[in-house]
Amino acid sequence: MARVNSSALLIGCDFYFPGTSRNTESNQITFPHLLGAVSDVNRVEDFLLSLDVQRANIIKLTASYDPLSPEAPVEKDPAKWPTHANIIRELDSIEKRMEPGGLVYIHFSGHGIQRGEVELEKTANGGDSLRGAALATTDVLLDGGTYLTGYQLGLHIKTMTTVLGLRVTLVLDCCFSGRGLRDVVISGTYTPRTIIDCRDTSVLDIDRKADCAAEEHAADLSGLRHSTVRENWLSHPVGCTVITACGIGQTAGESTFSDATTGPGKKYGVLTYWMLKNLTQVRTKSLPSYATLKDYIIGMIKNSKSRAEQVPVLYGDIDFEFFGNKKHVRRPACRVIEVREDKVRLNVGSAQGVAKNAVYDVYPPGVNVDDIYSSHHAWEARVVKVDDFCSEALLSEANKAEEGRLVPSDHHIYAGGLAVLRSWALKIPRKVRTTIEDHNMRKLLKVALENTYNLSLLDDGAGAEQFVIETGNNIFEIHERTGRTWSRLQRLPAVAVDSELAPQQLAHLIRHVCRYREIENLIDHMRSRRVREEKFDMLFYRSNELIEPTETDGVKTFKVTAGEPLQLRLLYNGPISFVWVVLFELNKAWGVSKKLALKLSKGAMEPDKDSWPIGFSTAIPPKCTDSDSDDTMDIFMAFIVEGEDEVSWDELALEDLPTDIRELRLDFDTDQESESERSSRVQKSTSGRHWGVTSFVVHSIPNKLV
Repeated sequence: MARVNSSALLIGCDFYFPGTSRNTESNQITFPHLLGAVSDVNRVEDFLLSLDVQRANIIKLTASYDPLSPEAPVEKDPAKWPTHANIIRELDSIEKRMEPGGLVYIHFSGHGIQRGEVELEKTANGGDSLRGAALATTDVLLDGGTYLTGYQLGLHIKTMTTVLGLRVTLVLDCCFSGRGLRDVVISGTYTPRTIIDCRDTSVLDIDRKADCAAEEHAADLSGLRHSTVRENWLSHPVGCTVITACGIGQTAGESTFSDATTGPGKKYGVLTYWMLKNLTQVRTKSLPSYATLKDYIIGMIKNSKSRAEQVPVLYGDIDFEFFGNKKHVRRPACRVIEVREDKVRLNVGSAQGVAKNAVYDVYPPGVNVDDIYSSHHAWEARVVKVDDFCSEALLSEANKAEEGRLVPSDHHIYAGGLAVLRSWALKIPRKVRTTIEDHNMRKLLKVALENTYNLSLLDDGAGAEQFVIETGNNIFEIHERTGRTWSRLQRLPAVAVDSELAPQQLAHLIRHVCRYREIENLIDHMRSRRVREEKFDMLFYRSNELIEPTETDGVKTFKVTAGEPLQLRLLYNGPISFVWVVLFELNKAWGVSKKLALKLSKGAMEPDKDSWPIGFSTAIPPKCTDSDSDDTMDIFMAFIVEGEDEVSWDELALEDLPTDIRELRLDFDTDQESESERSSRVQKSTSGRHWGVTSFVVHSIPNKLV
């Protein structure tokens, strides 16, 4: 069999056979027919063909519904219907014919349902929409029919990524909301893709056999046959990106759209329609990242005044190009809460490291900021007021007409718009001294440093400087003062003395370190004592054995071996019913990355038993000079915020510095994206929310030192 480097499985289910195999006295399951699912996959097929995916490598399983012939799908060949058996057959086929490193795209449009109890209070507003999720196949209600569960699908995709080395995109344009939906308006133009206020807890023999078959298949390919917890791998995938149509507390559906591409009055899934709208109009050489695509979809759904709240949810590798292997790095971004005269309110504040005089580029909802032409839509806004979780920014005078009214270059901005960070501002003034004697180089360094508010170069002699730039061995060294002690900053890429870019490179490194330090110092931020950090605890395990920390000045330190598998459990015993916990790692490559974000209820250690404890390991970044230390001390900061709505923490993300200065990006690139997911929804002001922050240290030792 010839190997291929790209393949797709497109599943569209409009027709559902009626049946009673899953009915009970208290629960009658019926899936209404749909009209937009097959249209979805037909348009996705056209898009993939435009990307040069060969038609022979695109598999479609469809069941179309014709009101004039309602007894069976329009398609006559049962082997082409979206049944559980047919889907598994095609997944197996993809695994057999793909080249390592190839790209796989899987799309499901149809009904979804919850298969078990899900506490909406713990997963609302974009929580884990895949827990207990199942895709309703066309024959699921017939004798012998079964759901394709998220657990089973996850086992197959995990095999593709971890065993076969494939990269998978999974788009689920269906709804798994189950019970708890309210205020969903059903009309001739909008149809939910789930059964409103219903879930299916039936477990038939065919369901058990399907689970066992998926487990046997995964074991055969991986060679592993030890007992494992049945967790939904799709909630924490690796080598894969999952896009679901909405969060667990929302509804997703199909609606009627009319435009030049789709024609008049045809139904499509809301997620699929806006996804393809963005992908087919991109004017750059590469497609947007998943995170950027999600931002576009959110903005367009909001603008279209959808009949139901629908916010897509991303899992896995959100910072990769759509259906590609290219990884992007993007600037932090947040949402516009409100626009008033010449000011905008943003849903980030001092808790996320925002300071006065930070500058943002503000875009209307729906603008693709990866598109090089999107610069025509940007407004400049400078932060003038900062609260804990919101800030106020003044729009630039350049965006005003002579009479004082706002005149955008292309579009108006309003609530729901995206604010993308252009430049940080430091909260505390930082001064730099240098031994550089070359006048022109000093001048360039001064200008480059002062591009960041509160960062400056001392003109002559010593003063209250925090950094000193010195020369040694034909490279520049940066020293930092801590109290009365000076020390060379480790793991900074070496800047050559004779480099023409030295002033800009040195300024970038110092600016980066200053930002890192300000994030690190958030532990000392004035915050509410209602959220008491001592009521929150993190427990580390090595092979299910608790790791006991040492404690110095109230800071816990866990000593581990770099690369060894660890497990993390979280516990909250405070007075508040629900808190959000967001964990960041500050590593010794001077990077800050978000490790997890989850909602905990009071006294709950395992809010989602399908996904806890969390597994992870630490890594020691490469040395930049021989004098860099062999071991590292990474800081983990946990931000704890009361309330049920998640807060955006993108502002804290900071990419690692490279070991080679030639790989250093000297400024933000407007056509690239950020390592952490952008804020996914518009929020009301959260300035009055109680919050706290705690930290611990992980001391990583190389294997050779153990």
